[in-house]
Amino acid sequence: MPIPLNKHVKIWVNSRGIIPDKIVNRLLFQRKIRPNDELTLFVNEQCLKNSKDKMITLNEHGIKIEIIEKKLTSKSTNSDSYLIELAKNILTKAKNSSDVKDAVFFSDIFRMTEEVLKRGLYSDTDVIFLNNNTEPYIESIHYLYGNHNSLFFTDLVFDTAEDLYDIHIFGVDSFKRPDFHEKLVKELQKFYGAIAPSPDDSRLEPFPGMTFVHPILEQKNHGHLDFAATRANIISGKDDSHIGGEDKLYASDENDDLLNYAKSQMNNSTFGHDKF
Repeated sequence: MPIPLNKHVKIWVNSRGIIPDKIVNRLLFQRKIRPNDELTLFVNEQCLKNSKDKMITLNEHGIKIEIIEKKLTSKSTNSDSYLIELAKNILTKAKNSSDVKDAVFFSDIFRMTEEVLKRGLYSDTDVIFLNNNTEPYIESIHYLYGNHNSLFFTDLVFDTAEDLYDIHIFGVDSFKRPDFHEKLVKELQKFYGAIAPSPDDSRLEPFPGMTFVHPILEQKNHGHLDFAATRANIISGKDDSHIGGEDKLYASDENDDLLNYAKSQMNNSTFGHDKF
């Protein structure tokens, strides 16, 4: 089946169970401007304790909440059991270390599991879909992923054009997913071996999400900037995984530039690149 554009998935992990107001406000904005879309938020169980009121608010606005730990422990016949075990161990490390890099690494791996992909198109919490285009899906492609505009990352240097691709947006059509998981596990096992490393294994250091995906992708032109349905309908920021982004995300006294920009673009369909 084609990759859906009306079913969205987000992931949030915080060892203290804290969900920033900025994340909540972006999700509520997404629901307001695309009320007919499905939106699922995966969170670690600590968020239910320390961000309970926010969980209730999100749920009341039609956002489905899924607890990550339950999905990592439930029995499954999916072909990506190795991937699930690896994600489980990375999550344990992330909760023990409280290091945002470990949390991002977990998200990079977990977003590629069947548990996430079957619910729709994954996107980072600093990605907002507008309503300039409400096409329900993209046909004739197996993969859809993020493609950053090189003018956006003024503080980074890219060696090749391939470095512009990222998984801040990621989807695989249902027909292709068994093959994708089989190939992904092979790539992971080349590095980690037949048994997924334990949480305290020194090899379990954060890697960019595309490290293990690049060899699998059949074409390099499946970034979201390559399609009108997503190019003029998505903006993204640079929160957790970028220098200084975490402090900015949690700063309660600071305006959310990304959300403000999204609101300003509601009647402007001419943009097509990341702005913040």
